[in-house]
Amino acid sequence: MNSLGVIVEYNPFHKGHLYHLKKAKEKTNPTHIIAVMSGNFVQRGEPSLINKFARTKMALNNGIDLVVELPFVYSIQDAGGFANGSVGTLARMGKINNLVFGSESNNLELLDEIAEIIYSKPASYNSKLKKYLKEGISYPNARKKALLDILKKQEAKEIIESSNDILGIEYLVHLKKYKSDISPNTIKRIGSKYNEKNLQTEISSATAIREAIYKDGLDDLNDFVPQKTLSILESEITSKRGPINIKDLEKIVFYKLYSLTREELEEYHGVIEGLSKRFLDASKKTNNIYELIDNVKTKRFTRTRIKRTLLNILFEIKKVDVKMINKYGPQYIRVLGFNNNGQEFLSKIKKDIKIPIITTVSKYQNIKKRIDEDMLSHSKYKVNSEVMNYIFKKDILASNIYASLYNKRSKDYLETMDFNNSVIKY
Repeated sequence: MNSLGVIVEYNPFHKGHLYHLKKAKEKTNPTHIIAVMSGNFVQRGEPSLINKFARTKMALNNGIDLVVELPFVYSIQDAGGFANGSVGTLARMGKINNLVFGSESNNLELLDEIAEIIYSKPASYNSKLKKYLKEGISYPNARKKALLDILKKQEAKEIIESSNDILGIEYLVHLKKYKSDISPNTIKRIGSKYNEKNLQTEISSATAIREAIYKDGLDDLNDFVPQKTLSILESEITSKRGPINIKDLEKIVFYKLYSLTREELEEYHGVIEGLSKRFLDASKKTNNIYELIDNVKTKRFTRTRIKRTLLNILFEIKKVDVKMINKYGPQYIRVLGFNNNGQEFLSKIKKDIKIPIITTVSKYQNIKKRIDEDMLSHSKYKVNSEVMNYIFKKDILASNIYASLYNKRSKDYLETMDFNNSVIKY
């Protein structure tokens, strides 16, 4: 068996993703392809365009064998937290041989050199990092400066300012953290930049495709997404389960901000250095979420960072919680869908996996009960029951809130999404 792991959002699945899969297959010749995919909320700090089950169908229709969910609490973190959850999931599944990710530089050697510095923290790096932090520079920028001082390479500067390379570095850091023997590889990113808002080349960004859908529906998308993706998008939009965007969260976000004091806000992950005051002041000046984000953001705190922080506030994710879940890592494998090949892979890993595999959400309480009663103390599972329960409850809450954003009160709205949808079998 030669398995390939990919870390994805497929928001939505487009021709750039198809290109990535084709090249990844050429590089690794896999027998099984496993995707760790963000659920109903994504790393840019927004709800996904359509729900995770529809996006799972897209993945299975376009060559993925098994889709597992990146827990919500990791999917809305910065690059480091996102990588902790996604790489941790692949590492703890076992029997994953390769990880292939997109990269602007396509320079795996230099990416790994940077990752090793971040992971091992040599004295020279630590001293420079402390120096810049004492000067009042933010941690991300202090880290960049310290790395450049050590590496003294122009290409390194370009790498640590490129979105896919930044994420790739974190994947490599966390492969080291989990002491994983997964082999990493890169694919040169082509087409539009990830944040390009206009449809341009055939391989246009997911951002541009979403913007086109919000503005004009599905008109003229044939050149930019596979036909199977288009069919699923049509079904979801016709059923009024999409398209969803951050605007749909507006009322509950403002309600949450109105109900909190500055001191309470400061407990939430991402709320640092005066952001609590900026949030409260901005919420008094507008009831428009886009204006709120624009009024809070600064050169140091980007729109994406502000949006992620808003989700932490909305879902009551505190600094102490993030410290806990990042320390312990993923505590279960939540299966969203598979084909026959993916089912075969699951059967192969069940014997040796150290964390539970959840295929039926309603059986979660039975798993937790057995762990709580220490009935698995002589078995294979090595999890922290408190951490597992925290992560699982946030996943369910995220699905419930997402379903409440649908455009009509249908069965999908009234019933819990995670209990109302079974594993997708393709």
